[in-house]
Amino acid sequence: AYTAAPFARGNPYEEYPLITEAGVHIGIGIATGRDKVFVTTDKDAVEPERMVPLAYARDINNHQFPRHAKHWLVNPWQNGRLVDLSDYPRLERYFLANEESLKKRPVAQKKPADWYRTIDKLKPGLCESKKLLIRDMSDKTEPIYDDGKLYPHHNLYWMTSDTWDLKVLGGILISDTVYDMMLQNSVDMRGGVIRNQAQYLRKLRVPCYESIAESDREALRVSFEKNDREMASRICERLYA
Repeated sequence: AYTAAPFARGNPYEEYPLITEAGVHIGIGIATGRDKVFVTTDKDAVEPERMVPLAYARDINNHQFPRHAKHWLVNPWQNGRLVDLSDYPRLERYFLANEESLKKRPVAQKKPADWYRTIDKLKPGLCESKKLLIRDMSDKTEPIYDDGKLYPHHNLYWMTSDTWDLKVLGGILISDTVYDMMLQNSVDMRGGVIRNQAQYLRKLRVPCYESIAESDREALRVSFEKNDREMASRICERLYA
């Protein structure tokens, strides 16, 4: 197994910008406070417009999410505000059937009138955005590409960018260079598992996208699509030289 040696004299990657300075936005998926109610495998649980397809970590198979969502979020939000339940009879019946459980949550007790809210609001446009999704715990940094079909659940971290081809970024993220950085930045848990939390991901340093030659971009894109870590690592050894 690959093990990074401690940085002997500071961080050898400090000359490169932090990933957020290079134009990458990072966040975490939605926390509901009661997944047994808000997350379902029944896509017809309430009105179709109140159902959001979820990127759910347990559904990952062979470095990808299933073609069709297996988990769905029962969504009480619209444009950053809670919907009026009277406008959605099926949604209203669904939440009323779970009213007692939902009202026991701390987030509901702080504001009783909003008892059917999730802890987090949905981030407008995130579901439809191209993004990389990274699960909280893994033995490698394993970004998975979503082309704008899924909303991330709270055990997934997301990356979006107006600057990057995200598959090129994904190629960098699967490299040993980035794994080396994550081992230095993150919590190393039993069994070689690392935490890919936002505070650690934001410490990553990457080359500016415009500084990467088109031939290297294409090679990184291919290495990401093939999950070829060896190829990605060879390219990144040169990019970070």
